[in-house]
Amino acid sequence: MRSGWGLLGSVIGDRLIAWVTATWTIRVGLIIEAGLHLTLATSRSPYLVGIAWFAFGVHGALWTIVGTSLRQRLTPPAMLGRVGSTTLFIAAGGTAWARSSPAGLPQRSGSRRRTGRASA
Repeated sequence: MRSGWGLLGSVIGDRLIAWVTATWTIRVGLIIEAGLHLTLATSRSPYLVGIAWFAFGVHGALWTIVGTSLRQRLTPPAMLGRVGSTTLFIAAGGTAWARSSPAGLPQRSGSRRRTGRASA
């Protein structure tokens, strides 16, 4: 369902960014991101959490639009392909590392993971 909120953000993104400017889009986006984490940590209301996820989905689309536009504006035309692929490589590599590292951390530190099953 989160992708639906991002789709909404991408549909209204250009008009919204033009209305509030890219700088304010990023500033408000950071507040929305912090608010999501605060809401997830403290709220017991599924409706409030749903609203927070909705705002975060729209924020993600707007953040991507602003970041990509800025990167393309600042990068020399001859370097656009290299910079874009490097950005994607870092994002995908960071995601893969973050996904795999917590699983290996307990093994390296000597602790054991609880599986909920009785061990023999």
